[in-house]
Amino acid sequence: MSYPLAYLMATVRPALEKLLFFAVLLPFWSSALVRTSAWIALLQQNGPLNRLLVNLSLIDDPIAFLYNFNGVLIGMTHVLMPFVVLPLYASFRSMDGALILAAKSLGADAFGVLFKVILPVTRPGMVAGAIMVFMNAVGYYITPSLMGGQASA
Repeated sequence: MSYPLAYLMATVRPALEKLLFFAVLLPFWSSALVRTSAWIALLQQNGPLNRLLVNLSLIDDPIAFLYNFNGVLIGMTHVLMPFVVLPLYASFRSMDGALILAAKSLGADAFGVLFKVILPVTRPGMVAGAIMVFMNAVGYYITPSLMGGQASA
């Protein structure tokens, strides 16, 4: 999810880029309590997301988003996604557009451009983002485990 968002941020007009940047940085500016409360309100059994899915006839019964792996995945993705988007955004911004034009002029199709040009050029941003997310995600487990003892693990 971070890769297309970072690409979009690097290629849109400046006004939309600022709006997307704000949306990406929003988790940093809100407290964990506010963020978690908002997700609970959105994802609960009779919350807006389940009501929307039922009203659109995409599901028959509400989905259990909370208090399981789905809820944890959604919440952690929201919190940790900026740590991937920002390094990828920097990689996309530093990429020379002439490389893509050169690849196309040499006969590369869209997949060739992606796999032979874009992915190798943005690899440092992907690696940096992966390392930052891994370290933060491990911290979510390690801190309560070490500081809370066996009862909190």
